[in-house]
Amino acid sequence: MKSFTSLLLFIFATSMLFAQEKQSIEPDWGVWIQSSYIQNESDNANPDNTFQLNTAMLLVNGKTAEKWSFHAMGNVKSQVLMQAWVKYQVDKYLSLRAGQFKYPFGYEAYGPLVKWKFVSPSFITTNIVKKLGAEGAFYRDTGLAAETLFPFSDSFKLHVKAMVFNGTGANTNDNNNKKDLAVFVGADIQKYFLAGVSIYSGTRPWNEQELDESALGFLLRYQKQSLTIQSEYIRAKYDNYTSLDTINPEGYYLYATYMFPQNIEAGFRFDKYNDDQGSEKSRSTLSAGYYFNPLNRLMINYEIIDDQNTGNLLTVLFQAAM
Repeated sequence: MKSFTSLLLFIFATSMLFAQEKQSIEPDWGVWIQSSYIQNESDNANPDNTFQLNTAMLLVNGKTAEKWSFHAMGNVKSQVLMQAWVKYQVDKYLSLRAGQFKYPFGYEAYGPLVKWKFVSPSFITTNIVKKLGAEGAFYRDTGLAAETLFPFSDSFKLHVKAMVFNGTGANTNDNNNKKDLAVFVGADIQKYFLAGVSIYSGTRPWNEQELDESALGFLLRYQKQSLTIQSEYIRAKYDNYTSLDTINPEGYYLYATYMFPQNIEAGFRFDKYNDDQGSEKSRSTLSAGYYFNPLNRLMINYEIIDDQNTGNLLTVLFQAAM
């Protein structure tokens, strides 16, 4: 319950901080629930099928003044505060954000999970992006970020997102004097193409040592009307904590999805990952889903996995959100 107490204190403190603006907070509450059925075809899977509650989130958004806003999200299932931040809109093209939220590295992970095109994230998102900074950080950390837009013309816009943060993950304090850095630079071309580069640079204390970790990512995305095509390549560099050898895991994914007029979306994704330690795996994912509205849907994913330790996976997911 400590996380939810912190959430309530955060909202109260924000309202008091900007009380001099004489504008009352009118929060917008929301919920997001994901429930699924999973059929695991691995030989050693026990059980080989299960129902599970993936996510149960409670969200709140609001404004405390003309340029000040806040957001917080808590996981009701695990009673964990996922994110909470205060945002200041400096002008039309620049905003500042402080608190706990996603660091701008890994385009697939950076977007809201409620809008992900596939049930499971790609291998590089799970094995590289999520593990930067700290294990179990939910792609989030605590720090300060700036987001800006340079609209050079109607057909070319440059997005820049930069964040300085602790590098210790969600719901934790810093444990050293150094900060991590993540930056994303993306170019919107002809309104349909997005090309981007993202970098991550940081350190992690281990056994009275400072271990460096870094990553580089490249993104290409095309979206026009009902068709979306997206690909991302990521390579990381960090020390193995047991042997202190430098390892360079890398991988990529490529997917395409199409939304039919009947609110049915079909998609295919291929992704591959190499951990630089002799293990390599790839996967083909077939996806089909029916959208009751943009946030409420029924999805079916079948993952054909090329890995001797893992069998194919069938997932049926229902998502309700508002």
